Order: sequence, then structure tokens, then C-alpha cells
Amino acid sequence: MGSLFSDVIARPVGLTKDVYRIVETQADTATMALMQNIEKQSALESLLDEYKPPYADPQLQHRHYLIASPFRYPPLPWGSRFGQRFEHSFFYASESSATCITESVYYRFVFFAGKASNFSIPVLTEHCLFSVSVTSDACADFTQVTDSNLLSVITSVDDYTQTHKIGRECRNNDIDVIRYPSARDLFGINVAIDNPNVIISDEPILKRTVIMQINQARDRITVKTDKDFPVIFTQAQFTVDGIFPSIL
Repeated sequence: MGSLFSDVIARPVGLTKDVYRIVETQADTATMALMQNIEKQSALESLLDEYKPPYADPQLQHRHYLIASPFRYPPLPWGSRFGQRFEHSFFYASESSATCITESVYYRFVFFAGKASNFSIPVLTEHCLFSVSVTSDACADFTQVTDSNLLSVITSVDDYTQTHKIGRECRNNDIDVIRYPSARDLFGINVAIDNPNVIISDEPILKRTVIMQINQARDRITVKTDKDFPVIFTQAQFTVDGIFPSIL
């Protein structure tokens, strides 16, 4: 790991911002489709909750679920950008709603790329975009890095090996927030929050509904947010040297 990374970690800065996160709003629909009525749905959800992993911090059970849930579950099998599979996860968010949506669209392409065949009709999904207020005196700000080789490590599109080491060093040095350039949005900035106490919002703010539609060929996603005009993303926007990068 480059010494500049350690220098950034050793000299944390203050951060006070509203950040954005997006989640798919499908849980109630999925369980209702299985159970067909509200009473049975409630019983099933209570049963499922008993098998969910415990919160790393017991205080999280008193926080709003949209704030607490990211700290409850480990990363996916390949890990997250800064967290390894066996660790509790970070709360990932973006400093703008546009960057947040772009990141989400990329991962929709990753998810649907694993399907065996094209769809007979476009697939619509509903999402909740929300923001929370964050304040911390222990932020490792990697947007300060200007060396292109070091930046390529932070923003790698398909290799988290080095960023896992950075995440571990940040945790060992009591860093609350990692601030870093987005790998999917050229001018976007993301954050990875390790300490839920720096999220000072009691509940999500500025909640907005986002509809995403992926076409039958799975190479185009249309995004509609409230009264805004639809925005179209293509899988080609995320390719590198003609290849769509995926951690899977």
C-alpha cells in the first residue's frame, strides 16, 4: 500500500455533509406474493427477522431500519470496496443523488448480467432514494490523492484487494468515514461510513421514489425520479476497454 494512503489515514479531517443512499423497496411485495394476506405476511416477516444476523452495535436496533440495516449484514461474497466478506459492512453512500443513482444502475447491470436469458418484457423495480446528515472529525479523505497510480487503486472497477487493506487500516485507526472518488461517476464522490454514530439523522430525510426499468436485452436502464424527465443509462457507459467490469 502506498505511503500516501497511510498518510491520509494518519491525518483525518472533519466532514459534515448530507449523503445519499438508494435501496430497492421490494421486501413487502416479495413476502406478500408468497403469503397472499397481511396476517400471514406479518408472521413470516417476524420469523425471518429471527434468523437475521445480530447488529454489530446493539444500539442500532433502536435506529431507523434504513440507517441500521447496512451495518447489520456482511458484504456480498466478493466483499465490498473496503470491507472483506467476514467483516461487518460499511454504510455506503454518495455526496450527490446523481452519483448515488449512477452507482445503483451499475450494480443493477451486474445483477441482471447473471441471468441466463433475455426477458420477454422490460423489468421495472421501485427504489427509495434518501439522504442522511453525517458529521465526523475522523474522515480519511482519499479525494486528496492526486497520483494517478494511487487513484487507480482507490477506484478500481474490478479488484478490491488493495482497498480491503485500506479499509482494514482505517478501522485499525478508528476512522469513522472513508471519502473517495466514485469508480462509476467521473466527478462523483462516495463515502463509506464505519461508525453509525456519525449519522446524526434520526431517520432518513428527503425520501424520493425512483423507478428503474431494464430492457429485454439487459443493456439499457431507464431511470425515472418523481417529476424529473427519465434518464437512460447504457451498459456500454460502464465498459472498460470494451469489457463490462464485474466483481462477481
